[in-house]
Amino acid sequence: MKVHYKPDTFEIWGYYPDDFKDVPSPNITITDEAWQEAVSSGANKVDKKNKTLFCETKEPSLDELKEQKLAELSRWQKDMTERAKINLKGFSEIDGGYKYLLNVISMIENYDELPQKVFRTFDNSFKPVTLDELKNIKIAIERGGIELFNLKWRYETAINAATTKDELTVIDFADVIEIDLGEKNE
Repeated sequence: MKVHYKPDTFEIWGYYPDDFKDVPSPNITITDEAWQEAVSSGANKVDKKNKTLFCETKEPSLDELKEQKLAELSRWQKDMTERAKINLKGFSEIDGGYKYLLNVISMIENYDELPQKVFRTFDNSFKPVTLDELKNIKIAIERGGIELFNLKWRYETAINAATTKDELTVIDFADVIEIDLGEKNE
């Protein structure tokens, strides 16, 4: 097997079978086993002296890391918009998101007709609930949505302001939104 490479960077540009005529230069000859190993390991460079292939990984730039972190933030926001964990102080951890808001609104509007006066919490357990508690849950979900976007904007600001890779590494997205309605929920 012949391996053609770029002369100034030693990047692999192509593999050619031994019987192929007109293999571009420069090139080295390797065994079929070495070729199989190179392909499976993702080799991208040639060691001309030792006639071996290896994988050279490039450390991403700060701008590339920022783009990756912003993409991670976008996925986090999408996931949290669909189903956020809201710790409603004095009640329990509840689900946040549009469909959960619609559910609690429906429960409030039809409270007297509910066959069971219970609310399913984030961990899927059931908790007895009053009409006032349902109203507080509705407020908590609404405020959770507002807080979600506030968090997203703070994270965006921190990501864009980062001047080192270490500063980006310590930005950790919350998995729980804390909501305290004060005396309203005690």
